[in-house]
Amino acid sequence: MTGKSALDFTSVSPIPTVPFDMEIVGGRLAIEERHPFLCLHRGPKNREDHATAELLLGQASFAIAPMATPYSAEFSDVVKQMLAELAKEFHSVLLLEVYSLEAAGSGFSKEQSLLFECHVPETSAGDSFLNELERAILAENWPGAKEPEIKVAYMRVPHPETLRPLLTGSAAIEANIVPICLGLSPIYLDQITGEILPVLHREFQTLFGRVLKKALYSFCHSERVHLPPHYHALGRTRVGEAILAIDRELYRFGEAFDPLLLSTPVNAPSAWRRFAADHYDREPDFHYRPLPIDPGRFKRNIYQIPLEQVEDPTLHRFFATKRTELDRFATLLEERETERFVLVSRQIFGAPDDRLVALAKDILEHVPPHTKDDHASDSLNAEAFAAAAREDLLGYGLDPKLVETREDVPGLMVSRGRFLVGSDAKVPRRRLRATLDHEIGVHVLTHRNGAEQPFGQLRQGMAGYEELQEGLAVFAEHCTGGLTRPRWRQIAGRVVAVANLVAGAGFIDIFRTLNREYSFGRRAAFTMTMRVVRGGGFTKDMVYLRGLQSVVEHVLSTGNIEPLLVGKVSYDHLDILEEMSWRGLLRAPRFKPAVFEPERLTPIVEGLKRGGGLLEMARSTEL
Repeated sequence: MTGKSALDFTSVSPIPTVPFDMEIVGGRLAIEERHPFLCLHRGPKNREDHATAELLLGQASFAIAPMATPYSAEFSDVVKQMLAELAKEFHSVLLLEVYSLEAAGSGFSKEQSLLFECHVPETSAGDSFLNELERAILAENWPGAKEPEIKVAYMRVPHPETLRPLLTGSAAIEANIVPICLGLSPIYLDQITGEILPVLHREFQTLFGRVLKKALYSFCHSERVHLPPHYHALGRTRVGEAILAIDRELYRFGEAFDPLLLSTPVNAPSAWRRFAADHYDREPDFHYRPLPIDPGRFKRNIYQIPLEQVEDPTLHRFFATKRTELDRFATLLEERETERFVLVSRQIFGAPDDRLVALAKDILEHVPPHTKDDHASDSLNAEAFAAAAREDLLGYGLDPKLVETREDVPGLMVSRGRFLVGSDAKVPRRRLRATLDHEIGVHVLTHRNGAEQPFGQLRQGMAGYEELQEGLAVFAEHCTGGLTRPRWRQIAGRVVAVANLVAGAGFIDIFRTLNREYSFGRRAAFTMTMRVVRGGGFTKDMVYLRGLQSVVEHVLSTGNIEPLLVGKVSYDHLDILEEMSWRGLLRAPRFKPAVFEPERLTPIVEGLKRGGGLLEMARSTEL
């Protein structure tokens, strides 16, 4: 709130410069964008009703009356002045008053009845809003309730029985104001104590907010004066300093450690030599970097971040899922080198289901195990490959110093936007372009795109981002023609290795399965097994194939890959990103991998539409 008084409000202008958020005699009036509607809450005289008032906080235009004095003449006068001004600009303005119905009964039942009671004018002025409201309510899956019931009452002066009308019928008609009142069952309150059920309330707020935006969008278009491009565009469009401060705190804690690096052995080359000397029959001893954090203190600190200050339910979910993931990663590292590590890993990355394992085994069965580019003599060493990566970065206008060669990193890894090339890494020449598109074109560029967004976690990675990132990176390999048969076998073999790990297999059993049953070379089988058993059991490696499935399905259904490039995004949260984009909270990606340019991507998508899924993609690979 700005703390501006009602006297200042009325003496300067009926409507201050938008946006504003101000206190009026204990109430609140907030407008972020000028729209032909205002959402209003006035609580009952005999009790406070903060839970219902908070349902409106995700709207771009709302007023909340002071709880103790819902009939305040001063507050009512300011609201009426504002409505009159909006009506002059938009010809017609909707006043939507939201209130809670009395809870039915005092006993507990597993399923509560959800009633929406709508009072609308006798004229047809509110028909478009009402029709879409009914459709939107019935389309949602409401938590903790039976199928909703909707009652409609047509009145000359629509208002709830417990509150006197804000406007008389003649005053509303004269000012071109359409008053509609919407009462709802407060299923987000404990049926016995009346206390707010916070998780249920947050979920209800999200669904109810979406319903209101859809109905308000319909009203706007019916008036043909104000035409928002999407119902999401009616959401809040400003991010205050308090929100940015929370984002910065989450980002700071996320930068405190790198779970992938801390779960990766630092002695992989010497462990391989020892394993070979032991005739591949003794489990290697892996060593790890010291933890830079105290996991318990870290978790205590992240839960002191005041997420309860985030009024917007979408942004609250955006931050809360990241905090939960940071908590789990801290627990993961706390359990490193114990049997519990794999259990926490499954919480974060999941485990392969039967369909994914069957697909992986089909690929291994139908894709030959040996091709020409298996030969090490046709590979680039670490220095040569790092030089090629630096040239690729220069081509995108980025600093070549982002590439580092490291002795303590096995293979290739992107960490915090830096491309780390292990000193023992070898990249087949036939896969040079594909590997660069995977590591630079996807991992580095999405980090750079995320760095240009207002929210740090799009640079660092949204909760659960790894699956989409790796799936997108493998898809880039396919688009550049470098998803070779050995690479298909590798990502399929990783799924089988993780499935064996989850089933209880140890290092030697997984190694032998890959080497003897699926014909992977000993060094390749060692590396794949090491990646899976590291830390105590790391299930991440199955996300390459599962992520590829998700990306292919997304591209086939939408034909649009750009939303996946705005940062390190999560497939499970694309709905959040879509809403944030319509609300103007995200920027279009600046860096786009050359392999995803439309002239190259379009024929590939057309080919996928004619194909038979991932197995057919793998079987048709010629390299």
